[in-house]
Amino acid sequence: EGVKKNRTFFYVGDKKQSIYRFRKGKKELFDLLKQEFDQIKSDSLNTNYRSKELLVDFVNETFKEKIKDYKEQFALESKKGGFVRIVESKEQKVKNQAQEIKEKTLETLFEQVNFLRSKNISYDDICILCWKNSDADMVLDFLREQNIPAFTQSNVLLENKASVRLVLEYAKYCIFGDEFYLVFLKELLGFEPRKITLDFSKNAMENVLFLIKELKLDLNDIALMQFIEYAKTKENFLKLLFEPCTLKIVSEQNMGI
Repeated sequence: EGVKKNRTFFYVGDKKQSIYRFRKGKKELFDLLKQEFDQIKSDSLNTNYRSKELLVDFVNETFKEKIKDYKEQFALESKKGGFVRIVESKEQKVKNQAQEIKEKTLETLFEQVNFLRSKNISYDDICILCWKNSDADMVLDFLREQNIPAFTQSNVLLENKASVRLVLEYAKYCIFGDEFYLVFLKELLGFEPRKITLDFSKNAMENVLFLIKELKLDLNDIALMQFIEYAKTKENFLKLLFEPCTLKIVSEQNMGI
């Protein structure tokens, strides 16, 4: 009890950002800590240093009735102006009209993208947020049909990324010596990697780093960084190697919306 009361805890975040589920973050932690420990006090920052005034005003108007004890934000004096446009669908959600609503939504989306482009906004500066991954995939297909460059963060499995596949296939080659794995490696690497001995007494992450170093892969590769983090969660290297991985790769520097 005495240790709990005298320790320091510093916690920073934004409840609204929890919709992105960054590292499985949970907004409930903010309220839970204040309830459990009387000595914890919250300090809400009221200055938005990034967004322009019109956007800050819009956010205030949107959330003040939806979040209990919402603290109003203020923009910097140097951040006057801004742009906010709200386009609402006029279609009613009635039976047998789902396809019509979808088509109208995509049509409106296309119009808005063209409007932004007419104002010299680059595709790289346009972002479309969707409720579900399936919605994002639908929008992606539509935009590409219109010859608009676009990508999503949800459409690439981590284990299918070339750099990660190299590590996995190289590990299997080192363990089993099967020429099948070697053919794949030579095709992607352009050379034949030497067969090495893995130390299974080491944890999964250590073995992954050893393989990456042996293959001379770039540790700045986003997929590899994510895979190393994933390896930390595995009890041993063999589980990492053979258990299905359903993780999807985080965004890279892509071109387009």
